[in-house]
Amino acid sequence: MSRYPGFNVGLVAVLAACASGKTGPRYTDAAELPPHLADPVKHPHPDCPAGRGLPAVGRSVTSPDEARIRALNAVAANVSSQVQGVIRDQQKLVIAHGQASSTTSLEQRIEQRAAFSHAELVRVVGGVERHGEEWFALACLDRARAATVLDEETAAPLQVVTLSVDRARTAAAAQDATAFATARAEAVEAATRVFPLLAQRRVILDDATAGQRMETLQQGMATLRELASTLRNKVRVVLAVEAPALAENARGVLGDRVRNALTAMRIPVVMQAAPGCAPEASHALTLHAEPGCGWGSLGHTCKPAVSLKGTACDTGTALFDSPFPGALRGSTTQGEAQALEKALRGFDDAAVAQWLGSLMRGVAAE
Repeated sequence: MSRYPGFNVGLVAVLAACASGKTGPRYTDAAELPPHLADPVKHPHPDCPAGRGLPAVGRSVTSPDEARIRALNAVAANVSSQVQGVIRDQQKLVIAHGQASSTTSLEQRIEQRAAFSHAELVRVVGGVERHGEEWFALACLDRARAATVLDEETAAPLQVVTLSVDRARTAAAAQDATAFATARAEAVEAATRVFPLLAQRRVILDDATAGQRMETLQQGMATLRELASTLRNKVRVVLAVEAPALAENARGVLGDRVRNALTAMRIPVVMQAAPGCAPEASHALTLHAEPGCGWGSLGHTCKPAVSLKGTACDTGTALFDSPFPGALRGSTTQGEAQALEKALRGFDDAAVAQWLGSLMRGVAAE
């Protein structure tokens, strides 16, 4: 605060700057610029003609290089913004067709891939110009070169989507959840690569057919989602715990953890005493455990080994036989049962859910 009441320090600073002639840079009005810098779309530069290039202007009071960089970045930012707009418009279109959940999921997965990243297709035309106290640069995206690059990048993933969707439909018809899940995962991964490329074609090349192909792509993803739901509804899992060396309460803890994880994955599961398939069961899971207990310097120490075996009941095919990847260990001087209970605390709901996530992907048709 000023030592003198009513004394405005900021005002004095401004007055002092004016008295010394030191003022900030004067920004150039559009009316003072040549037409190709004031409005490069309405008045295209000869080296960035309408229909053949996408222009953007960069300006700087600091340096010509900064103006050049800002112009190049402006082109990429404009394209990326418009691509996001196309994606949002496409989302609204498919929501109107009743496929909102599929579209939302797809949009989330491609969000990081939607940015325009082909800086080599953008160049500064006409050099950097000085007008008033600012430098100006005009950058231009070459549509013809962009078409070639986008064609090359789109072809392979688009073919993968087509082939994977066909394989997924065939697997669904055969009730082969494992093959379906594999094909569907490949289709979705390829779709997340091709979708933003189609959006870029729509923006850069003004290609109306790209929008139609995007809609077809999302409808294909929605179809796979519906098929996955149909297959999942037919899944009936039976689970048995095969661990004779463990006490009943320890076996109960293991079984409950796996059952909870399966239930969270929307997989119906029924516990049974003996391993193997049962009537109306689609899959049989057997949880095997060995206590691995002994006496050591820390007292009773247990390192239980837990594994899960999965079998398809209709074919008898072994789907997996996987050990639990977590390190289970417990030590205490109180007793072997207490050491085992301590070790099994590592076999918690979160760890089990992560373990089963990949194992049950085929069973759940995810």
